[in-house]
Amino acid sequence: MVQLERWLGAKPHCRNLWFFAGFVTIRRTCAVVAVALLLGTGGVAMAQDTEEAPARYGTEFEAADLTKHKEDLSGIPFMVGAYMVIWSGLFAYLYSVRKRNGQVSAQLEELRAAIRLHDKGSDS
Repeated sequence: MVQLERWLGAKPHCRNLWFFAGFVTIRRTCAVVAVALLLGTGGVAMAQDTEEAPARYGTEFEAADLTKHKEDLSGIPFMVGAYMVIWSGLFAYLYSVRKRNGQVSAQLEELRAAIRLHDKGSDS
């Protein structure tokens, strides 16, 4: 901890703040690295697809025979359900943030009124 304080140049009264800022920075860095790795693997897969196709696959276009192949859409209800859950959760979160923001605003107005009332009482 002392080395971290020296490195960041923190003063003793800022010890907890610097520790928290360092923790947040570490988490943010890990998240950026994880996203970069996830996005970077797609580029590797695309680069592999540009190689020449083996001779056994052929190089000419052949139309698909739709009588032999049918699309399997059995996973669609699960995908729709997952999207519904995600969007419902997002809207519920946004509603709760808006509600809490309204509560904080109301408390702030009460506090301002109390301060004004106190200031008027002390002026007399």
